[in-house]
Order: sequence, then structure tokens, then C-alpha cells
Amino acid sequence: MPRTTLPYGTRSSAFTSTGARFGVRRRGEFLGDLRVTVPGEHFVLNALAAAAVCTRLGVAFNQVAAAVARSRGARRRFERVGEA
Repeated sequence: MPRTTLPYGTRSSAFTSTGARFGVRRRGEFLGDLRVTVPGEHFVLNALAAAAVCTRLGVAFNQVAAAVARSRGARRRFERVGEA
């Protein structure tokens, strides 16, 4: 199967200790915002990749955004277990 480069990117990323919010662009067109509930740039990039694949397969961006917002990441990762 030939490889395809998907022209997606982010804009206006805002990171917090509990996640991030960022805009998604495809070929310069703004698709909408994604909100992730796990902190870190890596999770943002994973969400962007998921959005690229899903929209390429015909899933509506608003459905992708809702699914990404519900994602909590791997169990026990970033889980608070006590206070120091």
C-alpha cells in the first residue's frame, strides 16, 4: 500500500497541568479545536494523528473531537495516588 502524507497541523496550543486545547488545520483550513485530558505534547501529537486518520476515513471532525475529549489515556498513567 502506498504511503500518504496527511497535511495536518496544530495552532494556538494551550497546555495546562491537566491537558491541552489546540486548533487543528488541514491544508491551511481550520477544522476546529481538540481538547485532551492528558498533559504533554506527545498526547497532543497522538490526538492530531488520530484526527488526521479519522477525518481521512470520513469521520466528521465533531465526532473526532468528542471522542478525543472523552479519552483518558492509559490506566494508571498520571494517576494521582497521594499528596506529599
